Amino acid sequence: MAKATLASRIARLDRERFVGRRGELERLAGLFGDEPSAGVVLLHGPGGIGKSTLLRELMRRGERAGWTPWIVEGRDLPPDPDALEDAFAGAQDAERPLLVLDTYERMTAIDGYLRRRLLPRMPERTVALIAGRTPPDPAWSHDGWETLTVQVELGAFADAEALELLHAAGVDDDRRARVIAAWAGGSPLALTLAAEAADADPSWDPAAEPAPPEVVEPLIRRMADADVEGPHAGVMAAAAIG
Repeated sequence: MAKATLASRIARLDRERFVGRRGELERLAGLFGDEPSAGVVLLHGPGGIGKSTLLRELMRRGERAGWTPWIVEGRDLPPDPDALEDAFAGAQDAERPLLVLDTYERMTAIDGYLRRRLLPRMPERTVALIAGRTPPDPAWSHDGWETLTVQVELGAFADAEALELLHAAGVDDDRRARVIAAWAGGSPLALTLAAEAADADPSWDPAAEPAPPEVVEPLIRRMADADVEGPHAGVMAAAAIG
């Protein structure tokens, strides 16, 4: 039996806490079959919308189906073709490589190299999962790539998914969960932060003004760490100001 580690604990908790994205997962259900339904999945959406969370769930499903992952984080890799080649060393020799590129908005300088040089050399059953904040380059819809590529724009959680996330995070009171869900506007990050704040201060009501400092200060720190952008930035800013 493999020794339990902190990394394995993190992975287990991440797996257990995954909720939502049923529509996206249904759309990508054939990704890891004998004849993959796509070779490239392009996920995009604003910061805090859950791209990395969905990437990890897709990676888990791919591993269970027999794909071998190679992971690149755009924050850690310079946008240089040689660095990308090094990161994916060995993938070309695998039967079913799973190439995962997160925070891809920091790597768009090598987008053409990835499309024209690196991916075409990969095995037939390669699956590439690419997630970034900006919409994909239109070139992914030309020169035959449109036959292998699926673009998925992530939006806000539906009400049912938002409530599911809050319940999983320990917000058991339905009325309070609905108030928090309305305040968060369907942003998974805002929902998670609000659930943590609710756990820290059971009396906190996001509809009340002003929010107490012990709620606001952690929200500000997490907001700064997450570098939130897009339509949910207003939600986080309102939380900080309140």
